[in-house]
Amino acid sequence: MEFKMQIDTIKGLFKSRVFYFNVVTISLEIANAFAATLPPGALTLVNAVGNIALRMITSEPLADKIPRPPSSTIIEFTDSPK
Repeated sequence: MEFKMQIDTIKGLFKSRVFYFNVVTISLEIANAFAATLPPGALTLVNAVGNIALRMITSEPLADKIPRPPSSTIIEFTDSPK
């Protein structure tokens, strides 16, 4: 059960704008390490400001982006009277 929960959390992560923003800034940081076109610390500043901005406009937590089965497929088991 815990393993499935972790997989579902990862699926929700791929729906996050913050995740993709961080992937882009990491890629730019790696490219900058080879080309050295930006001053040191510039991408750190862009990343911090971008993350704050995305967090401010985010309307739902990551946990709400996790795919859930339709409520009609959930089966509840109760103790039957004997």
